[in-house]
Amino acid sequence: MAQIIDRPHFAYHRTCLERLTEDTPARWGDMTASAMVCHLRAMVELSLGEREVQRLATPWIGRPVGWVMFYVMTRWPKGQKGSTPPVPALCPTPIQSFADEREQLFATLERFIETRHKSPKRKTGHPIFGATSLQYWSRIHGVHARHHYRQFGIA
Repeated sequence: MAQIIDRPHFAYHRTCLERLTEDTPARWGDMTASAMVCHLRAMVELSLGEREVQRLATPWIGRPVGWVMFYVMTRWPKGQKGSTPPVPALCPTPIQSFADEREQLFATLERFIETRHKSPKRKTGHPIFGATSLQYWSRIHGVHARHHYRQFGIA
């Protein structure tokens, strides 16, 4: 079980995602496997500063909530409509084939890992938490990815 995205845990994430097929049904929610892969890639791109951030909350509210979400209650409830803010990086309609989306996600994760390794204290914008270090983003991505792995039964 990897709660972070980094070099030592990359094989775990890759193995989970390789279990996923285009036809893998979600156990809850409306997201397809392709949309989930696109969503994860979009969030990693957001953390690398490659996507525009739309502010949804102030850091003084978001940071305590984030601490609870990513360090205390890391197994999130399933299937709750409206339980998360409408993040523009959701990517409900993948722009490529499933195989291409997954390969792009692997490449984006590798790029994130390399960038985090070189500059762990580098900060990029988070919609709720504000300026967030790549080190903390790796925790966010790990917990977030595992939530979706459970959603598709691949964890």
